[in-house]
Amino acid sequence: MKITSVISKISLVVGILIVFILSIVNGFSYFKSKSTNEFYLKEIQFKTLVDVVYAFDSYAKTKREAITALQSVFSDPNVSLEQNNIFETLSLAKQSIGFDIVFFTLENGITYRDNRSIRSKDIDNFDGRTRPWYNVAKQNKQVSVTEPYVSQTTNKVSVTYTAPVFRDQKFIGVVAGVYNLEKFSQDILSIGKTRTSYAGVYSPDGTIMFHEIAERMMHKNTLSKNIAAELQKDPKLLDPNDPDTLFYVKDDNGITQAVMCNSTINPLFNVCTITQSSVYAEAANSVLKQQLILGILSIIILLLLVRLFISISLKPLSSIQQGLLSFFKYLNY
Repeated sequence: MKITSVISKISLVVGILIVFILSIVNGFSYFKSKSTNEFYLKEIQFKTLVDVVYAFDSYAKTKREAITALQSVFSDPNVSLEQNNIFETLSLAKQSIGFDIVFFTLENGITYRDNRSIRSKDIDNFDGRTRPWYNVAKQNKQVSVTEPYVSQTTNKVSVTYTAPVFRDQKFIGVVAGVYNLEKFSQDILSIGKTRTSYAGVYSPDGTIMFHEIAERMMHKNTLSKNIAAELQKDPKLLDPNDPDTLFYVKDDNGITQAVMCNSTINPLFNVCTITQSSVYAEAANSVLKQQLILGILSIIILLLLVRLFISISLKPLSSIQQGLLSFFKYLNY
């Protein structure tokens, strides 16, 4: 048998062993890296969700506290309910709180607005006592928030923060503030906006309540309905303390999205962060490509080194082989 044949066979066997060992090592490393990447991506998405929910709740809490403060002012028997004083108080509240409209409707049906206008059934056929925000506050006897609606005054999707006013335990009217949800969305949802993900606020039935694109608000789409269906099937997915609540749903284009959701202080709203599932796959595929390239280069370099080492190691055998061949040739002749 020729020495070159021996070298080739040894190199082949060693090469197979190297490929086998590197395949096991790289396979283990790949799945470990994939698991680690998914863990950190989940953590990032969960942290973003927590931040958005916190900002949402803080924002809403600020509005509730503002209406409560306004309620306290008009509930104080020492505060005059003279017309000019009401206007001044409402105007100051609007400037400091940031509501689009602030008003005070008395039990007699007269409504005072922050712009120093008065509305009533006799003046412009407007009776605030028939409005949902008035009845909700009167019935609940506490600060309340209406469901989102399109405001007739601003023509924007809005909510109204409303509170009853009592003097000497007697109900005298309702203070309320209208807030534009488009601005709310821009202020809050921008926190959850990244290159690969975004945040949205949905009702339990899948209605889009808050969205950076105003035209989508107060409507449903395939993604929002699929999110609502998953949350109804498994309410534990809304657990604010569990980071392992990632689930997958299809959007309107049939693309799979990775979603995490949390509840808020308002039962009408669930905050969700949405990331295209391919982001998770791309992170793992990137690791796999790197490991494949590195593995192939390592195998080529190792095979060359092994072949060189074997060639050098077996070089003395070549001299012995030549001597033996010469000796047997001599015997044959």
